[in-house]
Amino acid sequence: MKKLFFLAALSFSMIAANAQFGLKGGGNLSNWHGDNFTSSDVDPLFGFYIGPYYNASITSHFSVQSEVVFATAGIKDANSSEKIQTNYINISVVPWYNQGCGWFIGTGPELGLLMSAKDKYQGNSVNVKDELKKSNFSWAFMTGYDFKMGFGIYTRYSLGLSDIDNGFSGSSIKQNVWSFGVRYNFNMSGGK
Repeated sequence: MKKLFFLAALSFSMIAANAQFGLKGGGNLSNWHGDNFTSSDVDPLFGFYIGPYYNASITSHFSVQSEVVFATAGIKDANSSEKIQTNYINISVVPWYNQGCGWFIGTGPELGLLMSAKDKYQGNSVNVKDELKKSNFSWAFMTGYDFKMGFGIYTRYSLGLSDIDNGFSGSSIKQNVWSFGVRYNFNMSGGK
């Protein structure tokens, strides 16, 4: 039992020693797709995101990144100033492959928890949170480059897999998001 405890503690300390904690943030373009939404009806909405991440190395080329990010999303009406703005807390776990020279790619699940949703038009704002589902499941694809001084750049595409409509349009709605941003690793001693 003592040997098992010692091995578990040693494994945890090795993972922690090769882990990176950091912050990420940037801009995103989100859009909705569904039976009642076409590219001629709606335009992407520009938003932002920010949050911490924790990247734990498994081997010299593989790691797993966990993150919790606050992000805005939604759509704009293509023919007026009306827009639907949503705020989510996105939680994801993304396995990564890195070449050891800074480049990385990853893919994994993302769960979005809806915090608020507003329909904004001509200075008026209407709460539509109850007309959207409380969660959104997506699959994330990302790539980027980490520089040796701690900063990195990356892009990410989150493909909406679940229906977020809860009476808003009367049909299925899925949300896709392109993100572009920067990141900073506070611990560059391990990982990539």
